[in-house]
Amino acid sequence: MKYCRIAFRFRASAEISFPANPVNTFRGALGFELQRLACIQRKTSEKGCRTCGAALNCAYALCYETAPHHIGTEFLAGNSDIPHLMVIDSGLPGNQLLASGSSFEFAIQLFGRGIDMAPYVVVAAQKAGLGGLTRLRVPCELERVTDEATNEIIWSSDTDEFKMPEPQELLLDEPSMLPDVPGEIRLKFITPVAFKDQSRGHLTLEPDFSRIIGSLMRRYTAFEASEGNRLDWNFAEISRLARQVKLSTINLEPVYWERFSTRQQQRIPISGVIGQACYIGPVNGFVDLIRAGEIIRCGRSTTFGQGRISYAGSIALPAREPSSVFCG
Repeated sequence: MKYCRIAFRFRASAEISFPANPVNTFRGALGFELQRLACIQRKTSEKGCRTCGAALNCAYALCYETAPHHIGTEFLAGNSDIPHLMVIDSGLPGNQLLASGSSFEFAIQLFGRGIDMAPYVVVAAQKAGLGGLTRLRVPCELERVTDEATNEIIWSSDTDEFKMPEPQELLLDEPSMLPDVPGEIRLKFITPVAFKDQSRGHLTLEPDFSRIIGSLMRRYTAFEASEGNRLDWNFAEISRLARQVKLSTINLEPVYWERFSTRQQQRIPISGVIGQACYIGPVNGFVDLIRAGEIIRCGRSTTFGQGRISYAGSIALPAREPSSVFCG
């Protein structure tokens, strides 16, 4: 699986304050400009990307309306939820006033075929800044764009020349299903993490290990499929082993925020948990997949900056009874 991460540094022309989740503001402005750049049916935009004949290779559709035909037949989707080929991170806290002339950053990760859309994303980001960010439409100059893997400037306002970011490779082996000794793994939830409970059909804030692994496998499978690759993993057996891992200790805080959907013309509540959790059981075979989660994210609303996790270590433990918290 290929991916890239590029950082956008802006400078505000006046005082500016972003809402609780700055990603949502930037994502909306970026999407508006990206659609203006790429869409060929703006006069009939109510038809949507799903019916457009150009959607297969459209930068806006790939990043904002990722659909099964963008992923390909190698991804066997169990439902209509398709992982987006773009996620955005904020380099600044929300609800904080920045002085005029302040610099701030957003970072965008593109996966698989999404990497090819980098030139469009850079142009759209520049236009979004010029058009103004937040409700007050504060003009913000895009000063430079950096490839975080190489720390090389791939675009700047000084030269107005663009260079494609260097794609990074993430290749995972199938998690080991061999008998495993009990171990402990610690995870940090950096931005809110939430999951869809497939059995009950609604969101849950319970970070069960099996849900984390299921989400990571789904996303990694989709990103590989977007490049024409199919994983021949024993998903059923991996999921069975993941269900044997239980929560041991937690220190989590629920987070609630909302975004405004231009398409639906209404505010949509979003929630998740942040903090730390420890899991015990046969975890050693999942370490590589968990580490990959720092890149591919997990859970719902990752395109809005949610689902950032961090691997915080794995140590061997003697057998012991797990906590019943969140274990059902």
